[in-house]
Amino acid sequence: MKTFSTLLLALCMLSFTSSPATAANPPPGMEHFNRAGQLFRTGNYKQALRYYRRARETGLAIPELAYNLGVTYYKLGRNRAAEAEFRRLLEDRKWRATVMYNLGLVRLRLGDKTGAIRWFQQAHQYARGHKLKLLAASALKQQGAKPKSPPWRASISVGAGYDDNAALNAVSETDVVAVAGKNNSFVDVWFLFSRRFDLSADNGFRLDLDLYSLNYDNLSQYDYDSLRLDGLYLTRKGGWRLELGPYYKRTKYGGVDFQKTLGMVATGRYKLAGGTRLRLRYRGSNIDAINNSYAYLDGARHQFGVRAGWRWGRQRLWAYYTLELNDRADLQNAAGFTSYSATRHKFRVRARQRLFKHWFTEEDLQYRYSQYNDATTAGVPSPVKRQDDRYRLRLKAGRRFGKKWLLSLEYKYTSNESNIDSNDYKRNLYTIGVRHQF
Repeated sequence: MKTFSTLLLALCMLSFTSSPATAANPPPGMEHFNRAGQLFRTGNYKQALRYYRRARETGLAIPELAYNLGVTYYKLGRNRAAEAEFRRLLEDRKWRATVMYNLGLVRLRLGDKTGAIRWFQQAHQYARGHKLKLLAASALKQQGAKPKSPPWRASISVGAGYDDNAALNAVSETDVVAVAGKNNSFVDVWFLFSRRFDLSADNGFRLDLDLYSLNYDNLSQYDYDSLRLDGLYLTRKGGWRLELGPYYKRTKYGGVDFQKTLGMVATGRYKLAGGTRLRLRYRGSNIDAINNSYAYLDGARHQFGVRAGWRWGRQRLWAYYTLELNDRADLQNAAGFTSYSATRHKFRVRARQRLFKHWFTEEDLQYRYSQYNDATTAGVPSPVKRQDDRYRLRLKAGRRFGKKWLLSLEYKYTSNESNIDSNDYKRNLYTIGVRHQF
């Protein structure tokens, strides 16, 4: 019985596999194909190429022929011709991942490191076999790169806990619209979905969906729900990874429509010498009340942030600074005037340590200073510009179960000190949660 001899360059360069052909009725050109395989085994690549070409001229049209031609061209140093043959098979699911790997090898020979990384990442993404995935990952590591994440990802988190002072701003990061002064148990659910659409190795789009719901046991008037959708354009320029696009957010408070926000986000990430990772971000928001009771919060918010990150073995550290500028409608009523237009400076330090194989701990310390633009006259003996100092401490411990499950325990303490006593509050929050990544 005759065979198709397929040269698998992707698997240690010169491994052979066979796929059966019918001896009684061999396809046209099969004899030339088999002869070429014999010549290739002896290292006679020029003669092998001649017979592979004869097989094609005779009418043989099988994917193995295109693949073996690509391998033979590669062995002869004819890289452009090898690339053309491998590209013939990109639409064939059976061959796609293997030829992507080979195209990466060709690009390396041509001195195109960026193109090689792109092909190795795609080979890793589409590979069905573990061996090819390992080869692609090894090739990427040699080029100082990592496998590309899948085009989509999703996660769902479910938490339960105890809150000794329900406050709206604890989840919405808006002004303190209300502080309950009451303790209660709660359940929250958080769902994230992200889908990337690649246009090229350096450009693409991403859609992000963020759904969150917080429900108290006996304080439903403080329940909070939010939906956020981002559409981002992704590109690379001069070493920067850039994201730019609009976002839309809609919220409910106490089961009633609360706010809708339309804004723009721009993010840049850059890896500095020494391994420091820098992130710059701007977020501009136009906030509108759906419920007119909160129309005094309407207006614009601009946030400018910088983050630096470092890694030492199993330790990670991040430092943040955010400048926030607000121009809100503010509140004027019979009681007087209340300013909700604040300028804020937020400083944050976060650390994470990996313990043993599956455990980690995380510490997060924040300080936010807020100064309001105009003097408040409502509820105070004399006009005063509000100033707040907010301190927040977050401690977290987690245990991973495989790659997709995480169990965590978290404690969060918040203290807000204001020169207007009615805005002072303290809050302790205890949460146990589980997260699943899809």
